[in-house]
Amino acid sequence: NVLSLAGGQTAVVIGDVSGHGREALARTALARYTLRAYVEAGMEPGEALQIAGSVLAGKLEGDFITALIAVHDAGAGTLTYASAGHPPPIVVSSTPFKPVLAGGAPPLGVGTATGQRQTTLPFPRGSVACFYTDGLSEARMASGRLVGAAGLERIVRTLGRDATGQKVIDGVTSTSRRIADDAAAVVITAEKGSAIVRSRVERIELSRAELRGP
Repeated sequence: NVLSLAGGQTAVVIGDVSGHGREALARTALARYTLRAYVEAGMEPGEALQIAGSVLAGKLEGDFITALIAVHDAGAGTLTYASAGHPPPIVVSSTPFKPVLAGGAPPLGVGTATGQRQTTLPFPRGSVACFYTDGLSEARMASGRLVGAAGLERIVRTLGRDATGQKVIDGVTSTSRRIADDAAAVVITAEKGSAIVRSRVERIELSRAELRGP
């Protein structure tokens, strides 16, 4: 989903459900509308994933769902996202972006809390972000190697501000032998809004037990 929110904000909700067939389709719809409702209610990405994880517990019948929620604030020139086991976005901007992967939150439905990490990064005018499912990064090239996040980033950088979800998928298709899994991509470009480069903020919630551990 791509949603227009109050205050000129735009939200992206993307996910991937384990399993196949009608059962997986029903769980996809449940997760989609659950996450969308929390985002439209004004919750931050991390908070929406945390509550969704609790609400969906026991309702996925053994399956799990990776999900990512992002909110672009054009006025502030920022992109805020949180992930539940889902790949981070590829961001092409005047400010280099390398996602923090340590302490990543688990998928929805695995029986543990999720959504503890939330990232807010500068996303000034001209920036591009690509959100995707791992069917694209795990596509195999003729050499047998995976396209990977690095290969996807090269495609997005080459496309630049002309990038669209379809063009990213076409780029993977043209370089890979086959795409074996479901593939989805959403691309947003900051065509308007602030040109000011903000500070990057990483927020992570830890339990007392985690603070005592390694």
